[in-house]
Amino acid sequence: NEKEYPSVNEGKFYLGRHGSDWIIQRHILREQAVAIAGAPLENSIDAIQPDDLRRAVADLLNEWWSPMLENPAFIKNSEYETYTVLTMCRALFTLEHGTIASKSASARWAQDALDGSWTELIEQSLNWRYGEQINKLNETLNFIRYTVDTANNQFQ
Repeated sequence: NEKEYPSVNEGKFYLGRHGSDWIIQRHILREQAVAIAGAPLENSIDAIQPDDLRRAVADLLNEWWSPMLENPAFIKNSEYETYTVLTMCRALFTLEHGTIASKSASARWAQDALDGSWTELIEQSLNWRYGEQINKLNETLNFIRYTVDTANNQFQ
């Protein structure tokens, strides 16, 4: 889609193209937004089908997260490392269930559903507080790789 739309990201307003994340954002707006005035958003936004949501997550993993495996500068601090781990949990939850849950609910699900090799990394991320060091870059990169591979295997 080559059209540009008003967008806001990281406090900046600009015209931008909708990527695969727009499907995810529409789903969240429709299912979780609270109308302050006017009609509820679910009356204005079509429902996103579970497989469309799964595909959008897989696309986002390949477009945004897969390149991090070669250039992990973005996630070399504990804040983003934690964000990354919890985001991978959320992606895996969505791939499995076709809907979106909170990062903490997705992480708890992942601890139960995935093999135990990820449990400690997920637990550290859930318990992380600003200013604490995680220093689990290799494990985090492996978790990204696992999540991307899971998505790609689902859509082969």
